[in-house]
Amino acid sequence: SPAACATCAVQLCFPGGKRVREDYDADTPLSEVHTRAAQIFEAQEDFTLVCLPTTPVTAEMLPLSLRDAGFCPGVSLTVKPKSSEGVVLQPPPVGEEFEAAFVAEVAAMLKDVGLLGWEAHQWAEKLVQPQLKRGELHPLRSTLRALMGSRP
Repeated sequence: SPAACATCAVQLCFPGGKRVREDYDADTPLSEVHTRAAQIFEAQEDFTLVCLPTTPVTAEMLPLSLRDAGFCPGVSLTVKPKSSEGVVLQPPPVGEEFEAAFVAEVAAMLKDVGLLGWEAHQWAEKLVQPQLKRGELHPLRSTLRALMGSRP
């Protein structure tokens, strides 16, 4: 029976496909597993551990032992970054160099499709740059498609 388990095999699944399997004492609190996941993940953002398909390890569950959470004899927990939960409240900062290079590249592409230099620059600066700054990648894609003359 699960209650008799002394150890619990925990597999942590990280974004990008990395997997780490470690054995824990069944009395280990989930908070320790969360801390360990944070060490391996090394990202500067919050994340939730999710027992797929849909059970997130909530803050209330963190003090529970692996046994009390019902995860013995083994569990696979997926590291789900906050940024992947629907809406990202703050887009990740786009480096100034990248932004400038991207806008220059777009302006050059627009010149290639027949816009005058200053027109190309205006479109790139007024339309593309603000979307890039706000991290709106889907609207940015449609904008580029429209500017390049191909329909989505």
